[in-house]
Amino acid sequence: MAATKPATRPENYITKTRTCWAWTGPFASNGEPLYVTQRGSKRARNVMYEKHVRELPSSALLSPKCGHDWCVCPAHQKVVKV
Repeated sequence: MAATKPATRPENYITKTRTCWAWTGPFASNGEPLYVTQRGSKRARNVMYEKHVRELPSSALLSPKCGHDWCVCPAHQKVVKV
């Protein structure tokens, strides 16, 4: 992952399309959208899901039901691992 200046809010990395929330920030080597903070990086899908829906266990993995790897819209996420 390239060095990225931490954003103050995850919304700074989102472009809302007609159907999805496109993540424009950094991605992990496996294609996972990452939200970079001064304490490290977090899964961007989890950050947005927790902000808008509910808290998740740290082991939770979310997968976009819409099929777009870059989508972080909470309504499009399904829990695939807890």
